Amino acid sequence: KILETDPPKKLVFTFQPIDQDLDDEGSVASYLIEQSGEVVKLTVTHTNFADAGLHTGVSKGWPAVLAGLKSYLETGQALPDDSWDMAVR
Repeated sequence: KILETDPPKKLVFTFQPIDQDLDDEGSVASYLIEQSGEVVKLTVTHTNFADAGLHTGVSKGWPAVLAGLKSYLETGQALPDDSWDMAVR
């Protein structure tokens, strides 16, 4: 669920496992985009984890997602599918 928006600077939303009903409280993720000189700064924050397992899972996933985004924005090319194997274990 979208909790807060301030386009194009901020997006806050619930983050839930695929098998969790959207009406159940999920953890909260946010994207904050800020101009920093000639570059753009993206801050991703993820809080309110239901358990340590979810925290561990997203701690492995976010680095891979953000690495893929960075590569795509810089080169216009997606990382290969096996790049997910490089996620923190």
